[in-house]
Amino acid sequence: MKNFRKYLLLFFSALLITSCGSSDEKDIRAACEKQVAALNKEDMNEFLSTLDVEGDEIHAVQMVFEDVFQQYDLETTLKDVKVLKVEKDTAEVEITQVIVKKAGADFVNNTTVSLNTLVKKDGVWKFSKIETKSKEALK
Repeated sequence: MKNFRKYLLLFFSALLITSCGSSDEKDIRAACEKQVAALNKEDMNEFLSTLDVEGDEIHAVQMVFEDVFQQYDLETTLKDVKVLKVEKDTAEVEITQVIVKKAGADFVNNTTVSLNTLVKKDGVWKFSKIETKSKEALK
């Protein structure tokens, strides 16, 4: 009976740990989907709300994306989201997305793979660093 309780305790501990991780992964994926939806709608406020940036950095990002939104009508599709690591309030995520021009200036449709660092602020996952790993033109 003693061993049974020990195994039962281990089982529920493992279940609790697994469900916590799953919740973070779902929330991280939701943050990725929110950012892509904001880009597709060209909703600057919604897009900026997905980022962990402040002050001059916000202004710089806003200027770049205002220019992108004016020049192009792009459609971004999440192809894959791999949560590589979650430690407390920081996550490393590899995102693969397909970006296709619907209208606007010259643009090479592509598949982009990026390594992203997300931080959890007030219970919400936000992008703090985005590094492009590869970009391949679509044929």
